[in-house]
Amino acid sequence: MVANHGQNRQYYHDVVGCNSRLDSIQAAILNCKLSRLDGYNARRQAAARYYDEHLAGIDDLITPARLPASTHVYHQYTLRIADGRREELLQHLKDAGIPSMIYYPVPLYDQAAFRARRLMR
Repeated sequence: MVANHGQNRQYYHDVVGCNSRLDSIQAAILNCKLSRLDGYNARRQAAARYYDEHLAGIDDLITPARLPASTHVYHQYTLRIADGRREELLQHLKDAGIPSMIYYPVPLYDQAAFRARRLMR
């Protein structure tokens, strides 16, 4: 569990853990791919700009914020829905053949790994 973010099942963390599931073969492959990282990130950023342009002006839809002194690489392009219609948006995207999912459905403050800290306040 500790090597898998402290989780027994996806998104439920009972203890504080880390991500150390990388073996030597995976490390060697990633070492070869490292030279392509800037290109991967540039394509993700281009996709994010496309999404930003096409999602602009939709009421109650909040796209990722950008800070002027940082660079986002968009491991996930996270949308927030201000009007509570998240399930409706998910269904609309699914019907249109656009893959989407809810990442991290359980907030960090609600994970068992941090429950004791929350009670200490």
